[in-house]
Amino acid sequence: MANDIRNRRTTSVVHGNEIFGKRGYREKPNAVIIGAGPIPPLPLVDDRQALRADWRKLALSSHPDAVAALEVAVGREPDLLPYGAPNEVPDRPGTVIERWSRRLAMCDPTASRRACR
Repeated sequence: MANDIRNRRTTSVVHGNEIFGKRGYREKPNAVIIGAGPIPPLPLVDDRQALRADWRKLALSSHPDAVAALEVAVGREPDLLPYGAPNEVPDRPGTVIERWSRRLAMCDPTASRRACR
């Protein structure tokens, strides 16, 4: 996921360099000299099962970096997470949801619990 984010940003920089360096806007080239070229893209992992297994391990961790990683993953690829995308359930008095929420118990402070508050 980190490599994908980095590769997309690199592509965006390449596009910006083309606009503001070589090509310019409209028909008039810009007088900007680009000081460095793009870095090559990093490889992506295509094995979704392996990714899911690794995200599951990370979700069970209590390390602060695991929380930060899961917060990114929830917004980018929740299907890789063991619990999927979070849902908000409104707790209204006298409903089945209220009775269900009263039966919930605190769980261990894992990264998945803290990332999806």
